[in-house]
Amino acid sequence: MKKNLIKYLLILFIITLIIITLITLNVTVFIPTRNKIIEKVVEVNLLTNSSVILTGSPENPYSSSNVGNVGLNTDLWNLASNSKGSVTMILRNSVLYVNVNFSLARYLNSPTVLGYPEILYGVNVWGGGIPAPSPLLPLPISLYNITNVQLLVNYSIRDTNTPIDFAYDIWIVKNVTTSGATHGDIEMMIWLYHTNDIVPAGNYITSINLPIFINGSEVNANWNIYVYNGSGDSWTIITFELNNPISAGSVSLNLGNFITELTHVLSTFLNWNENYILNLKMETIDLGSEFRQNPFGGAIYSYTIYAYKIEIINNVIENTSLNEILTQYLYNIVIIVILSKS
Repeated sequence: MKKNLIKYLLILFIITLIIITLITLNVTVFIPTRNKIIEKVVEVNLLTNSSVILTGSPENPYSSSNVGNVGLNTDLWNLASNSKGSVTMILRNSVLYVNVNFSLARYLNSPTVLGYPEILYGVNVWGGGIPAPSPLLPLPISLYNITNVQLLVNYSIRDTNTPIDFAYDIWIVKNVTTSGATHGDIEMMIWLYHTNDIVPAGNYITSINLPIFINGSEVNANWNIYVYNGSGDSWTIITFELNNPISAGSVSLNLGNFITELTHVLSTFLNWNENYILNLKMETIDLGSEFRQNPFGGAIYSYTIYAYKIEIINNVIENTSLNEILTQYLYNIVIIVILSKS
């Protein structure tokens, strides 16, 4: 037994010595290795450490500012001029505070949504004028290339009986534009939160399960899907409504999963051409909150965004290093010595 042990130890020692000597002499050495797949995450924080204060009102519905790679906008697009109140957006220490306070909130046109105080990223479909996106996600980009993109937002909502949602509003177009969406373009909404008294535009189509991360834990979340298939010159709206709305927390989702389901739903239920969909370009990613008139004719609520990130996840193949190989050799020697004594 001891002879075999000494013999094995001597062989390992000689092999180790030869490898070290050859590498020292810059001689190429072939060493069988096991590749390791490592998940690497690269991210960009979209809320920078800047100081911004915006006030939107019936007289100034589109108060805006550009910060880093994003634009901020009060976006009171359907608020009538005889409304009373304001929206404030305050960015301080990389945290965005939004307060909506209207004692009287009247609709300019159809009684759907009054406004959508928002963060805009990419190329603004509705008028341009926002900063260039990060090279990490250089919108516009074909849907074919949206595979490993994660959107993460940490937020909380304080609602006071006002019908609202908190959602991504993502614009997907056939031709890059700043003049607005048209027929054949898609508005994809992802509702993370909504009050019980509102439903998305269009008709209910189906329900699916898609995984998301809530406060760091993976959850196989249930989503209701609604589609308004635009007629005439109108674009198509597809909404993923989270069945269990999240009023506060950190939520991370894989954008590629939603593109896959969008493609499936439109091609299966509405006979869209799959290649046409995947060749469309994602132009703008908006994040904000749509609000409506409350039962008293006003609109009062607030929300805070503590963090907002884009994450790109790549699986990288790494070879075992020489140091790891030698460490494994030494580990084997130690195990043999221990076993021989037992």
